Amino acid sequence: MKKIEVTAQFTATGKIIPLNFNDGNNLYRVHSTGRHWENELGKHFLVMDIRQKNYHLILNTQDCIWYLANGSQSPSVPV
Repeated sequence: MKKIEVTAQFTATGKIIPLNFNDGNNLYRVHSTGRHWENELGKHFLVMDIRQKNYHLILNTQDCIWYLANGSQSPSVPV
């Protein structure tokens, strides 16, 4: 997993909506969000950018750090 910066909206009802993320080299605008779930790693979000490429973002809720999952950590499910 790679640490990333994420801009997200936190709604009054507790919903988290990723808006864009920066992997250190590029800024990606989130076009749509798909599945989301929570486990021992944190809150997971499957998102798609404006080029229709899928990404798996993870928010570690203990330290409030976002990660970009890769390899075996990324489910092969389309958003």
